[in-house]
Amino acid sequence: MLEIIKILLTVRITLSASLIADHVALSPKVVGERLAQDIHNYVMQQQLGYYPALDFFQQQGLLDTKLLAVVEDISGVSRQIVCKEIQLKLRTVFSTMRFGVIQTLAFKMPAIRIHEKNAIALLAQHYTPNTLRCELEVSLLRHHEHNKGVEKLAKQILLRRLGTSFEMMQVCAVRRIS
Repeated sequence: MLEIIKILLTVRITLSASLIADHVALSPKVVGERLAQDIHNYVMQQQLGYYPALDFFQQQGLLDTKLLAVVEDISGVSRQIVCKEIQLKLRTVFSTMRFGVIQTLAFKMPAIRIHEKNAIALLAQHYTPNTLRCELEVSLLRHHEHNKGVEKLAKQILLRRLGTSFEMMQVCAVRRIS
């Protein structure tokens, strides 16, 4: 008997600068470095004990609006590239495929301490808008007696099909949802 098994995959993907370069005006690395320096200066000046998320700076109007617009542009281009590549490489393998949350990690609060060694370099890496966290819901059509280990199978398919598509790809979580 056949059954449809749904699996939720959470993946962290970093795009290379060359994949993004044709679509945006500034390098993601340059944007990340500029954001890191501006944010670090503000945090030190205000004597905050942490580095806030970009939303804080957007809401307060504390960063250059043109720079923030570039972050949004790079983020949007990165999402488009990732979605297109995933659809192209996986649509024939899974019965169904649906994107969940796709978030640019630069918008999350950094897990970097102010007095940490290399804090500015780590902050620049965090604020570089070329790394995404992507949720992907897929389904496999399997015989009932062969449905054990489908999570591992889905992960292997993902890694095999997309392994060379991005600068870095890490499967963070795999969970069967039905």
